[in-house]
Amino acid sequence: MKTVATLVAMLTATTLVGCAEHEAYHFVSTASMPQTVTLRNYQSGENIWSQEIPVGKQLNVAFLRRADIADSQGWDEMRWSISDIGRNHGGVSSTIKVPPPSERRFDLHDRSTPEARPQLATPAPEPALGAPTPATATKPKPAKKPPEGVVMPDPKQAAPK
Repeated sequence: MKTVATLVAMLTATTLVGCAEHEAYHFVSTASMPQTVTLRNYQSGENIWSQEIPVGKQLNVAFLRRADIADSQGWDEMRWSISDIGRNHGGVSSTIKVPPPSERRFDLHDRSTPEARPQLATPAPEPALGAPTPATATKPKPAKKPPEGVVMPDPKQAAPK
């Protein structure tokens, strides 16, 4: 029994090491905590890439090269995509060349105000019953005739100087 437990532990450790070969991250943006993610080269201080994650979506990022190879060659390749929350793959992906793991970091920024998901945004309130709507509103009425004996200036003539 002890041998089986040891074998299972070794198999699990081997599997985990294999999975840790490439870095992968998932950033979620919610209505109460909308996120913007920036990849930064912390040695030069340069912002390499930034993505404002739409509310209700998830940013999936994967670095495609092993860390030791990326560090020795001075660059890595990052693939990213936007998907629905909970889907770690999917959506159209893009790939860019980035600094190696020893020179980069992600900076997360919570956007200042809560945001509604676009499909959940509140529609404009409906007008009260009987209230005019743009379709039923009447055109402005022309001005009334002046009282008898009052002469109004002709709007087609130039104003006096």
